[in-house]
Amino acid sequence: MSNINQARNDGTGFPPIESSNDAADNTAELIKQDEYKKAQRERIASFKVGGIDMAGNTISKVYSRGDEYVIYEIANHPPHESMRVIIDSEIESDMTKILLFQDCKIHFDEFISTCYKYNCSSIYKKRAATILSSIILGRGNLTTNPFKNIIDEIESDYKSTMFGRNIYQLGAITLSLIIITFSLVAYLCRETEFLKHNHFLTIVFYVAAFASMGGFISVSLKIKSLHTDRELNGWAYFFNGAERILFSVIAGVLVFFMLKSNMIFGFLNTSSDISFSIYVICALSGFSETLIPNTLRNLETKAENPS
Repeated sequence: MSNINQARNDGTGFPPIESSNDAADNTAELIKQDEYKKAQRERIASFKVGGIDMAGNTISKVYSRGDEYVIYEIANHPPHESMRVIIDSEIESDMTKILLFQDCKIHFDEFISTCYKYNCSSIYKKRAATILSSIILGRGNLTTNPFKNIIDEIESDYKSTMFGRNIYQLGAITLSLIIITFSLVAYLCRETEFLKHNHFLTIVFYVAAFASMGGFISVSLKIKSLHTDRELNGWAYFFNGAERILFSVIAGVLVFFMLKSNMIFGFLNTSSDISFSIYVICALSGFSETLIPNTLRNLETKAENPS
């Protein structure tokens, strides 16, 4: 009777509901959320250079990091597979940031494809990570391709690099062909009175020709590692390439005089001016940028320590 009267006094027609079960459920849910958030923070914090990601890959670079995401790069993978994105929300059921990333993923994949195609530097990946961070945080504009400017700049940078390398190589081969042409003319005209009385001049032309060939081979092999500058015009690259051949010629001539004076490789020195072994050494001196400096350094060491 007392319960019925109490229910009527409450105006509900039913006995009051005990709140102890709800309080226990809420407490358990809060504990569960705290445990998840703590584990989530530990997972995000574990993404650092040299660490291992969830797939077992070694992290080589971290481009951007937030409370709920990490944009990083893994080692020992091709460029189009190395850049990774991890989104780990603080609230387990929150899919907002994942959906934002999915909305821009088609553009992000286009950027990755461009990086692979043109072998772009890491600075572009850093810029892309900054844009992607803004999108994940809900601050980016998805009405247009947010990576378009970076993609256009990568393509422009690649064209500028290829132009510089081609002009550099053109300058190198131009001077090399000029020197080889002079050496051939000197050889064909070696019976003239002038060259008979100055026969040593033809030998110098031969040496310069072999050294220039070695220099051009070196330029061709190392052209992919050539650093280019957008501010330079075509003539600057052209003269830089010609300058590289000029250094090769100077190195070849110096080596020739060292050989003739028995300063280096004296066993190759012969009485004949036409010694193919000497010309090969001159070509190698034109090919190697360190042969002359190392040789001079060794001579200096011997002079300082005659014993």
